[in-house]
Amino acid sequence: MLGTNSKTDIKVTKVDKGSPADGKVKVGDVIIGVNGAKLQNNPRREIAAAIDKSEGKAMRGRLTVELKGGKKAELKLKVFGDFSRTAPANCAKTDALVTAVAEQLITDEKQLQGDILAIGWMGLMATGEKKYLDFVKANLPKQEWAKPDRARMLDIVNGGKDGGYVGWYWGYELIALSEYYLLTGDKSVLPGIEAYAIALSKGQDASGIWGHRMTSPKRRGRLPGYAHIKQPSLTCFMGLTLAQACGVKDPDLQRAIEKYRGFYNTFVGKGTIPSGVSAAYSGAYNNNNNGMSGSAAIAMSFVGDKKAAKFFSRQVATDYDRLETGHATHFFNVLWSPLGANVAGPEVTSEYHQRSRWLYTLYRSWDDRFTHDGNNQKALCTSGTLLLNYCTPRKQLFITGKKADQSLWAKGAEVEGIMNLSQIDYAKLSIDDLLAMFGHEAPQVRRGAVWTLRDRKGSFLRKIEQLILKGTDLEQESAIGFFGYRCPPEWALPRIKMIGKVLRDSSENVEVRAAAYALCWHKPQGQAYFNDMLRLVLKDKPGDPFGLINDGVAKSLVITSENPFADGLVTDKDLFYKAVHKLSQHPRQQARGSAMTLLVHMPAKDFSRAADDVKILFLNRAPSSHSYSNPRSTLLPGGQLLARLGIKEGPEWALEVLRTEDGKGSFKAIAVNSVLNAYGANAKQTIEEIKADPKLLGWLSGGRWSKGWNAAVKAVESGKGAKPMISFEEAKKGKLAK
Repeated sequence: MLGTNSKTDIKVTKVDKGSPADGKVKVGDVIIGVNGAKLQNNPRREIAAAIDKSEGKAMRGRLTVELKGGKKAELKLKVFGDFSRTAPANCAKTDALVTAVAEQLITDEKQLQGDILAIGWMGLMATGEKKYLDFVKANLPKQEWAKPDRARMLDIVNGGKDGGYVGWYWGYELIALSEYYLLTGDKSVLPGIEAYAIALSKGQDASGIWGHRMTSPKRRGRLPGYAHIKQPSLTCFMGLTLAQACGVKDPDLQRAIEKYRGFYNTFVGKGTIPSGVSAAYSGAYNNNNNGMSGSAAIAMSFVGDKKAAKFFSRQVATDYDRLETGHATHFFNVLWSPLGANVAGPEVTSEYHQRSRWLYTLYRSWDDRFTHDGNNQKALCTSGTLLLNYCTPRKQLFITGKKADQSLWAKGAEVEGIMNLSQIDYAKLSIDDLLAMFGHEAPQVRRGAVWTLRDRKGSFLRKIEQLILKGTDLEQESAIGFFGYRCPPEWALPRIKMIGKVLRDSSENVEVRAAAYALCWHKPQGQAYFNDMLRLVLKDKPGDPFGLINDGVAKSLVITSENPFADGLVTDKDLFYKAVHKLSQHPRQQARGSAMTLLVHMPAKDFSRAADDVKILFLNRAPSSHSYSNPRSTLLPGGQLLARLGIKEGPEWALEVLRTEDGKGSFKAIAVNSVLNAYGANAKQTIEEIKADPKLLGWLSGGRWSKGWNAAVKAVESGKGAKPMISFEEAKKGKLAK
């Protein structure tokens, strides 16, 4: 039975034939109460609680539903018993549910046949029960995905025919095959394990991530489309580490594991993992997370990275109440979040299930299937999800806790503290309590304390000053940040020199110095430290291989001044252009975009100083890049710069960017249209070339970016604004356009 709910009732939208509600409740009925109690605040949770109680021995399966209009319907549910306080461990009801779900799964061929992520197969293995393992042994090796075509897979990653969205499937299938081999010792699947492992190792991009598709040599080591997709990246990584445990040995495999591990360490201590290649998100514990915190906890535990595994497992554990979020679907949250919380130990797992169980009860169907939000999607075996999560105490699979590192387990009062992090009511805390949180290990807590304290009145500013001067690194960063974005000027401006002193102090931790980006929000006083930010860019940062610090400083430079030349900030040109050059080599698109933005107003006479950097940035060619799907950050300011200087290659180069196989097509189309508009009538030749190519024309003139294309065409057809142009090489040698 499905329905839509308000705060006090649920309107029935579907009744399954043969279900307990069939013939007793009809579509259009409105449920206003269950088991004698009115629905009062959260109908879904209240109904879930009633279902659990009705399934117990005392109620013997009776569920009384009160309908609007004075009617009542008594439904007969299956009796599974009552959940124990330690569920899913030592719980007869959990075991009964596992048996019921596993039974229907092995008798419903459609679910397993369409299970291209192999979740149902892993769920059956997770039970550890002979009956279901025998079924898996007899059937899993026969599946098409268990016998992959190695030659075809290698052709895909070596630049042959595109394989489609294999990034989503290969990782899951490799996990399933590896778990199967490590559980059963069946060597028949080893060739498949090796094929997946080698192909995934070669299909990884320059930063160690995967996307919908694989990279290849002809893609310059980059991924097509959106580029990085972190959910499948995490499962690809898990698969590789398990394949290594199965005995697969290959130099590419080891390299792939180390490269990936490094990338995901950049989020540790900073926040949750967002979509795309963006900074860690510290505003909440789940930012459309798609189960990524949970997946990351498991993945990092596989490689013995205790710090990362501990961080991610606690991030996901406290977010037990936001499972129905996600990009495109919440399926992956429902699947991976409890498994990730399990890395923090059985006490956390038990508490997690106590607090989130209502949702899993609501997703259980009358016929023993498990669905997410009533939608058993093709290729997503949601019954397997329940088995995996309810079988964590059995520890049959590595993803469910087999050979878990017990040093990561939280116990006693620590468990309650972890679970309640997401429930902190900052408004009720005292000023001293909030200040004490400035050094908390959870970035969301630090941020919550800073923003809450901003709304308080009192004589606490000197205490924050003391944290800047004598606090721990985290306390210093929080205290400096307090005086940054949206801080009242009357509070921030008297502390500008204090923060500036931290920025200039070479003995300070470089991350603390970078936190002085807070200065950029306060103009013109903060502009006095523009050159100090440039010097920080040039400082070696051996502990920051992915350049996150410089990425943040680059953004700060742009915020400090939209036109540093007009503002008189470029007082040391050697320093300025050296810093911009370093940023032009940055692996992140955002930092490269900041570099181009800093150059957009440069004098024509200076072009030779940065010509090569401009070309590399514009063409999106930086060999070290690990984010590149949206070149607008470089093409928009780059087009303005080249058009202003009268350098004729701009439109031609933009077209080259459009034709490359990496990056997201719509993002590139928007960026290219911005360049064509910057050149106006001087883009005539390129526009004619586009018009002659149906594919390019359809690409640029369609979709939500058609307005930009139409404006560019109109400018060319008017013939107005055309001006003399020079070549890039001429400009590089110092020639100026007339």
